[in-house]
Amino acid sequence: MSSDLESSPCSKSWISNRNKNIGMMRIVLVILLVFTKGSYPFYVPGVAPVEFKRGDPLIVKAVKMTSSITQLPYSYYSLPFCKPNASKLVYKSENLGEVLRGDRIVTTPYEFKLGEDVPCSLTCHSPELPLHWKPPFSTAAVSHVHHRYYVHM
Repeated sequence: MSSDLESSPCSKSWISNRNKNIGMMRIVLVILLVFTKGSYPFYVPGVAPVEFKRGDPLIVKAVKMTSSITQLPYSYYSLPFCKPNASKLVYKSENLGEVLRGDRIVTTPYEFKLGEDVPCSLTCHSPELPLHWKPPFSTAAVSHVHHRYYVHM
């Protein structure tokens, strides 16, 4: 009977043993923290911070169009958006995660410079020669808006 009382959580000996164990765990933790080496930072490609200066060009790249309503993604140029002046679109993956997710990063014609105000300007057409989409593209654009698609850039 006395052994049952000593092992119950209400006994004084059980509480003192518990306090000793907690004290030992704290000592071990402090020793581990003192004698282990500090952590070493590492570089993950595509995630390192980039420093810019005023006037540096900012390159705008597009990834895809997705919707919170549907699960079907579309490539950025599935609609006839303005394309860069280059004769060929340049697709570039910047890290392994983008390749594994199937993201296709593509260049866009938008040009900005850090810290420079630019008034509203047209990218690939002029007021004299406005851009007109053919009916199938207009219908697809309306459908994308209706399904709340947005562009990842």
